[in-house]
Amino acid sequence: PVNHPFINKEITKSILNNIIDDIITEQGLGKVAPFIDALKDFGFKYLTESGVTWSMDDINVPEGKAELVKIAEGKSFKPKYDFIEWRNNEKEFEAWCQGKTGYPIVDAGMRELNTTGFMHNRVRMIVASFLTKHLLIDWRWGEAYFAQKLLDFDLAANNGGWQWASGSGCDAAPYFRVFNPRLQTEKFDKELKYIRHWVPEFDSLTYPQPIVVHEVARERVLAAYAKALKE
Repeated sequence: PVNHPFINKEITKSILNNIIDDIITEQGLGKVAPFIDALKDFGFKYLTESGVTWSMDDINVPEGKAELVKIAEGKSFKPKYDFIEWRNNEKEFEAWCQGKTGYPIVDAGMRELNTTGFMHNRVRMIVASFLTKHLLIDWRWGEAYFAQKLLDFDLAANNGGWQWASGSGCDAAPYFRVFNPRLQTEKFDKELKYIRHWVPEFDSLTYPQPIVVHEVARERVLAAYAKALKE
């Protein structure tokens, strides 16, 4: 580290905490988490290189809002959800990323994302539910992938959306709610226009078989969640 005579830990702490207060006053609490995340990526690195060593404990978080720091650090809003035993199968994750799960509505969404950097909000919920519930893959994997691909990426919206889908968020869907891709298709793409556009081969022999059976996946995830939440 290179010591800088103009950097003082106490002064810097005061300045950053004042910035947080200003963000809350002018823009609301929802804007604090992205700031903290940016601070972790840039601010701490800069200060450490300048001879100042500190941690997130040096930042004042509004009373009752410590969850904001947890979210910025990649933790579940509801702590018990961090005890879920995720399968985290890398081969299945790659199939999800590429849009080759054998579930047309899921694959259409992922291919749209990979091609355009955008995905319809309903489909975002479907693919997020599929990754976390059907494949039992950590929501953070999906959150990180979306962060890399989305042109409209926003930390608070992305994190909130993924934690909503996984059940760990502050106002999340119940963990036992598992989207059925077939029923979602019947409700929101009944004429298959969206699917045909992004997955033209979905009704051909070249299209992969479903990566997992819906009923089997549902029972598996319910058991995994119930075990983690009861302990």
